[in-house]
Amino acid sequence: MGNINKELLNKQQDLLINLLNDTNSQNCWLAIINYLLEIAPEVSPTMLHQATVKLDRLLAESAWNLWHDFIDCVTSTAEALKGWWEDNSVGGRAILILDALSLRELKPLIENARANGLDPVSVKITGAELPTETEQFAKALGMPSRASLFNNGATDSFLLGGKTTRTDVLTSPFQDCLGDVPPSPDIFIWHCWLDDLIHLYKREPEEVENAVQQELTSPGFWQLVNKMRKGRKLVIASDHGYANCKLFSNEETEQQAKDILIKYFGASRSCVADTPFPVGFMPALATTINNHHMVLGQRRWKIQGGYPHLTHGGLTVFEVLVPLIEFPEEM
Repeated sequence: MGNINKELLNKQQDLLINLLNDTNSQNCWLAIINYLLEIAPEVSPTMLHQATVKLDRLLAESAWNLWHDFIDCVTSTAEALKGWWEDNSVGGRAILILDALSLRELKPLIENARANGLDPVSVKITGAELPTETEQFAKALGMPSRASLFNNGATDSFLLGGKTTRTDVLTSPFQDCLGDVPPSPDIFIWHCWLDDLIHLYKREPEEVENAVQQELTSPGFWQLVNKMRKGRKLVIASDHGYANCKLFSNEETEQQAKDILIKYFGASRSCVADTPFPVGFMPALATTINNHHMVLGQRRWKIQGGYPHLTHGGLTVFEVLVPLIEFPEEM
């Protein structure tokens, strides 16, 4: 594991001082996003994680009020996609949702795009829905669930063109999905590849990182990208990110705190707020937003069966902030 370099350390220190001194939540979240937008395309996933440890600790232990302002201060992915869709009403439009794509994947995605002769039109960071779960994003798009978009299932409530947009949810290898791209001018495809890697196969973080690198260099992925942008502008975005809990800086050892976390969350990072979350812990263990309790920061605990190495649902920057990349139309 490489050490964080001096330049990056200075940028991190400047950010933390800024967050401690600025009482304007909008300014604070903008500073966080600008910091991550500057470094994420340039550094390895391991170094990027190191560059967020102190930030996550500050947000969990000293500035947790910023999480309650997150929804009002950070443009959500759903809002950003709706705005992009409306602004590009002339010509074809395509959106590719890569489920669980996080800021870790921004560097290899951009590098491999350029290696394939494709420069992004823009690169942004947007906010996931809270809690950072798949169905929350689907609901923000006007649909009851991800599955409801399968095989052109969109209804008039779908914010991105209603039922006139061709939609699908895919799980096959990218190469095998080329035939699933319709000739329609407006398409929306949600691919579950990365989320499946995280959840279905219980992979080690290193295995997932290697698999991501391999997939993002594969001809099949870029053939799918190019087919989707044939006659269409394309945006690649994500419903939520994910946390590498194996690298978390804090393992809860105090027995009362562990008991509370296990009671409410088990081995997950969010739950429906059926009852109020216990107070009295300093720093707080969790906070409640959108009628859900969510674990604050890089916090894990020992539990029978083991705490997952990779997961999402809680409040760390890797879970809540995700990339949104626009690519040009191929004529």
